[in-house]
Amino acid sequence: KGDPSSYFYIIISGSIRISDWAEGENSKSLHRGSYFGDLGIYSKAARSATATAETTSYLVGLKKENFLRISL
Repeated sequence: KGDPSSYFYIIISGSIRISDWAEGENSKSLHRGSYFGDLGIYSKAARSATATAETTSYLVGLKKENFLRISL
């Protein structure tokens, strides 16, 4: 939370806990096929939550510039 938004992540395997991401909701677990990091890239704001691996996890990270190039 609070770091620059420079990557978009897709979970290939494992479990990632996203915490303190929205008022009234403290955390949620994301699993294979889920993604995170898109909101900060689109809004150009700092990360609004903390991502923590709950298990051994493999992610694909896409740099902000590449994400914007293929998503727009």
